[in-house]
Amino acid sequence: FDLVCETLQFLDCICGSTTGGLGLLGLWINECNVHLINQTLQTLTEFCQGPCRENQYAIINHESNGINIVISLIINDIQPLSKRDPEMYYTLKTNASKLLLALLESNEDISNANRILLNLKPKTLISIIRE
Repeated sequence: FDLVCETLQFLDCICGSTTGGLGLLGLWINECNVHLINQTLQTLTEFCQGPCRENQYAIINHESNGINIVISLIINDIQPLSKRDPEMYYTLKTNASKLLLALLESNEDISNANRILLNLKPKTLISIIRE
């Protein structure tokens, strides 16, 4: 089994991307399932450790657009989770950010960074950090 791809597909399903609802993360992510999403993000981060360039590449370029999900988790407000449980909300954002860092760790291949920058503009990221 390809655990990286299976884990990405799980993240894709649980975040609602398969239904076209990636922009509506708040409808899919709540107090009942946020721990599963956090564990999934942590698992994907561990897959990249070493670093493992093959897993970094697989996550960034997988057909499920896992990288888009991770970026969406970072840049979008996930309501009502952000209002009901800010600690869970910020833990989710932290885990997504750690995964992004792990995807770039010790990797000289600029294509990975460029793929991330397609959907995550530096100005947007700075704005989110300020919030």
